[in-house]
Amino acid sequence: MKDGRSVLVERGDTHKRVLTSFLNGTTKPHLGSILENMYDSSSRVDFRAKDRTMNPGMNMFNETHPLNEIEHGQAAMVTWAVRLVGDLVSAEAEEMTKQETGLHLRARAKAGGREEYDKASWDAIRAFRLSGLEDIAHKHAPIMTYLVKAYTQAGFAEAGHKNETARVVAIRKYRPQNLVVINTMMVMTNGRWIKANIYQMCRGIWLFASQAPASMYRVESHLGLCVSYKTVYDALREMGRGKRNRRIGKENKMLTGLAATAVKMEDCDSQVFDLKLLIERQARQERRALTTEILLDSLDLTHLENCTVVQFLQVLISFVPELSIYKKNLEEYAKILDRKPIPQSRLTETTPLSTNSANEMTVQGLREGILDFATTQMGIDEETLGNTASIWSGDGKTFNMLLLLKRMTAQEASDFHSFRWLIPLLELWHSKWTDLSRVVRTHWGTTDDPGSLATIAAIGECPKPSDMRKVDFFDGAHLVNLALDAQLLNCWELHFQTDDLQKHIKDMPEATRPSFEDLVKAANQLTRQHATLQAYYHALRPEDNGPNQPPIGSAWSSRYDICSDDDIEMNDPNDGDLDLPAPSASTDADITLANASLFIRNATLWREVCKAVADGDAGRVWEVWIFTFSGSGNPYYCQFLLEMFCCFKWEYGEALSDAVMKNWVVNLKGQRGHGIELDLMQEHHNLWLETLAQHKGHEFDETFYREVISPNVNDFLTLKDEMENNVALKSRTKKHGKPGVENELHAIMRRLREEEVNCFRKGRNDATLAADDFTKGLETLKASKLRDFITKSTITTNVVRLHHDQFGPSAFPPVSLEDFESELEAMDQSEELSGSDKHGPHHRMAVVDGDICMIQNEGELTPNMEHTVARH
Repeated sequence: MKDGRSVLVERGDTHKRVLTSFLNGTTKPHLGSILENMYDSSSRVDFRAKDRTMNPGMNMFNETHPLNEIEHGQAAMVTWAVRLVGDLVSAEAEEMTKQETGLHLRARAKAGGREEYDKASWDAIRAFRLSGLEDIAHKHAPIMTYLVKAYTQAGFAEAGHKNETARVVAIRKYRPQNLVVINTMMVMTNGRWIKANIYQMCRGIWLFASQAPASMYRVESHLGLCVSYKTVYDALREMGRGKRNRRIGKENKMLTGLAATAVKMEDCDSQVFDLKLLIERQARQERRALTTEILLDSLDLTHLENCTVVQFLQVLISFVPELSIYKKNLEEYAKILDRKPIPQSRLTETTPLSTNSANEMTVQGLREGILDFATTQMGIDEETLGNTASIWSGDGKTFNMLLLLKRMTAQEASDFHSFRWLIPLLELWHSKWTDLSRVVRTHWGTTDDPGSLATIAAIGECPKPSDMRKVDFFDGAHLVNLALDAQLLNCWELHFQTDDLQKHIKDMPEATRPSFEDLVKAANQLTRQHATLQAYYHALRPEDNGPNQPPIGSAWSSRYDICSDDDIEMNDPNDGDLDLPAPSASTDADITLANASLFIRNATLWREVCKAVADGDAGRVWEVWIFTFSGSGNPYYCQFLLEMFCCFKWEYGEALSDAVMKNWVVNLKGQRGHGIELDLMQEHHNLWLETLAQHKGHEFDETFYREVISPNVNDFLTLKDEMENNVALKSRTKKHGKPGVENELHAIMRRLREEEVNCFRKGRNDATLAADDFTKGLETLKASKLRDFITKSTITTNVVRLHHDQFGPSAFPPVSLEDFESELEAMDQSEELSGSDKHGPHHRMAVVDGDICMIQNEGELTPNMEHTVARH
């Protein structure tokens, strides 16, 4: 113990024991009480007039004066306490900046070096959580954390003085104090030691993903808020190299685009990609046996009917609150639609690859782009190819280019240079968009028809399509879904004989309400009455009596003489195709009812595709498109789907078909109902790449894109949302809500009810008859289209047979460059395959509680990089 002059004074044993008991809390009062009383008492004592160590009224802390010379008790205690805390927090800072604390993240690190463990990676970035940093601060710097909280949170310290368990501090909605505290702690820690920078690194990469200007990095890095732009660049480049070094060609992977994304294929064995076996099946040319009868036999009509039954049930149970008790029953019942769904919890593993500037719209450009991915980035060449085939997929135009590439190179002797190892696969989103446009085009009609989309759009204030060949996806989907819900609910009104479905079921005694089994039975009846081709043709020829007839409405008399000015004049969608007669209708026909029945059938099948994709079960109904595209003026997509049909039936084999079906869509959320088509996923990537290209002024084959941007693009897209979640921001709503939709739905249902649209009214013929694309497509296929497809599609396999002697010689027409140029010119001029850059943004769909929901995406479309490739 020292005296007032800091001289060590020896004391006896008794004094030591008493002092020890006092200091360790054996005796009372404890030191804390004495200190508190001393400080409280000294604060009420005036300063002496001659005290020159502290000016009265000023802060009691003296930064420079020796402590033993400070005269007033309060000033001495404050100065001593602050200096002590300063020493303690300095020690805490040393602890916080140690490598073991976990706050180091290096942009580059020497292999095998001490800092290699701290090298930046996307795993570390994705694991970044402000809550984790808060835990580190509490563990290693509790005093500094307490001080910053006391500074930022009014009442924090006072509440703790009284009762630690009673400390409740109101957290602001904006700039929450706890986040301010963590930000302050991380900035101060980085100020102490620049290598303790995980917060600054993650913030810098987030700024990059948000396309922040370079000046922001310069300012924020000087303020300790983020690392420099060069550090971010180096980190992204190293992380991109790390992805490419995984040797994707050695594992089951799927790739997308000239801006390419590797996607790990699940639930498939490497043996299914046996190239020799695939070539052998192709050389058999079993597709020559394809007939319309085979196509029709492939359709599971019971399954198609069940799709509509499920949607009748879904819309009713969602619309009537009292029936929500059947949601679990419906979920179980809907499993009858399952074909080959991916596991609901699957989180698809994606790895974007380096971009290149090859022009995919020329055969030579596409060849260069494919070889860049295959040879340069995946290590696949003639020597390493082995016996492994690869799946490369894309939208319609790219799919066609892949087929042309195989035809152009078919005479090459080697499997590698002839691209026999390449399996083209048609992606689904653009096909789905084409079908949506077909449904809108077929059923737009005129406002003379109370059930037409033109009428429903007017009631619901939906915009008129500016291009019937390529409708805006969101506007078109919203209109079709709104119209379909109204039509289905109107059918339920007829079933229950009510004009207020919700009130009718609510007012029913609980004991008499229909059971789920009753609803299933009714939904089957409604499907046969209102949603089949038989229902369509019965409305046209009612004299052909049959089962499942719709309700009879009131007598009809014409009220319209001319079309409304709001109608859109449409050309015949089959101009240029075989001129087939329209379905014959008798004088007793009800055209409005026929159109409504056909719309319900077409729209439920379109919605089923949307649900199937979101459920990760893409193979549920796609075969129907072969007929409808053939009959609706979409000859290219009809050919593409015929190609896919032949591949699945004869050339892939069961194992490869299963592998394709189970990986035709991906799930980037790892959540049920969030499946997404690969071509749509790639468009979202392309959107970001295209925007950044315009923002930064770089080309896609430059190092900046190949090594820094494209390998990390998927992580950029998710990082922005993750950072918002990190700072406790409520996620911005990306699902299109339902403001006004309920009112629109009731207004449309009222019109359908008043006009008795889904009742048979003899002779109602003011409307324009909608074309049955399925039947017209069947006739077109029978007439010539199927024969032409077989002739063209076997050109490549004719050469395959020549290269495999066991099949014997086969006549092969010489390849004509003029023929290819003619095909390319026709494809470029086709509205069916026209670019999508004027429509945007494209929207992803998800299934929530059985309902299909639209997910909003920001930005514009990009036309340049839309093909998808898959790699085993």
